[in-house]
Amino acid sequence: ELAATIDIGSYTLNDFADKIAQALNEIGDNTYSVALDRDTRLYTISADNNFDLLVTTGTQTAISAFSLMGFTSDKTGSDSYESDVASGFVYYPQAPLKSYAQFDDIEEAVQAKVNESTDGSTIEIVSFGQRNFMRCNIKYATNIINQNYIEDNATGVSDLRTFMRYVTKKRPVEFIPDRQDFDTYESCLLESTPRSKDGVGFELRELYSEGLAYYFETGDLTFRRL
Repeated sequence: ELAATIDIGSYTLNDFADKIAQALNEIGDNTYSVALDRDTRLYTISADNNFDLLVTTGTQTAISAFSLMGFTSDKTGSDSYESDVASGFVYYPQAPLKSYAQFDDIEEAVQAKVNESTDGSTIEIVSFGQRNFMRCNIKYATNIINQNYIEDNATGVSDLRTFMRYVTKKRPVEFIPDRQDFDTYESCLLESTPRSKDGVGFELRELYSEGLAYYFETGDLTFRRL
């Protein structure tokens, strides 16, 4: 029995696939690849020879990462296995994002310093690259169903809380601008919220000012492209 080790950390779906492949290729004689179906969030682990995945009977089940990958049972006798259930989770806003500005539209220099000559004729900017940001307000989260223009979700508010608790831990996420196209995405990290300039806290605000009790918004969130 061989045991592969994945570094402890927070990963996006795509990065997790790379980490799985890296860990597997560091042990044994097989060459492994890991493919991700972004629509289903299922991983497929393949190798150049047959191999087994001891998901429930291996000696390391107590600290196994198989549940994070979506594997729930042993896999034997093949050179390729698809996970049983989806990995990770998806948060769907119930309405189009408000105050939205895409990553390419917000840019700033990193640790920039402006040097100006004595007579002002020459100006030089010294920086360490550029950073791009996305801004959005997740608005109209609610548990109320049968709305005309808000997507029904009986756990809409708690789902938003779960998402905000995750991103305020500074864990990377994949932002998908068009939910019909899961293959187009940006890896990003929460940069700031109205509650925390460092992006480590949040406040869901009920929309009393709009006469909408039980409807919530995050206020403007800023995410940094990774």
